[in-house]
Amino acid sequence: MLASDFNPVWRGLGMLMASLLSLCANAQRIEALPQAAPSASAPLDLGALAERFAHSQSKPDTTPRLRILISLSMPQATLLRLGEQAQRSGGVLVLRGLVEGSLTRTVARLHEVFGAQLPAIQIDPQSFERFGVHQVPSFIVTQGELPKTCSDDKTCAQLPAPTFVKVTGDVSLDYALTHMASHSRALAPAARSILSTLNRRPEASRSAP
Repeated sequence: MLASDFNPVWRGLGMLMASLLSLCANAQRIEALPQAAPSASAPLDLGALAERFAHSQSKPDTTPRLRILISLSMPQATLLRLGEQAQRSGGVLVLRGLVEGSLTRTVARLHEVFGAQLPAIQIDPQSFERFGVHQVPSFIVTQGELPKTCSDDKTCAQLPAPTFVKVTGDVSLDYALTHMASHSRALAPAARSILSTLNRRPEASRSAP
């Protein structure tokens, strides 16, 4: 049977399963996928779930996204500040890899730094390659889906602007976003949107653990 003979629903199911594997491999958020409501009487309709997923993929995501690329070897005061600012702005902290290759040690180190309440954190070595990051912290703002070439073996740094905007250095998030807003015409609105979110949420009074 030729690939073109498959029912579109099953092609959608294949896309769903491939995306699930990709999300696990690249540390993306599983909750972003469409979730089927639990039911005690009716079985899970995989065909309908695949159709909903395929439909959701057709809608472009224009939400500004913030990544803060860090290392757990950075000073604790800096990590605490960036973690608090990431929570207020809706951003995510990104690590290159695990501590000594161990998930258990990584989690223990995260709690040692941030305490019981962890900010949003991803382990995604590909982000460091995609955005050409060689120094931390680095602040990355994107808007919309990244081009396919940016996700497949070619770094975003090789692509023309305005794929993303980056600020590197031991600065605060508000400074980095202000710099982006004044130096990147294409992504200035995205940077200002994240900055507005950051400023709307009050700074938490939190002591180091």
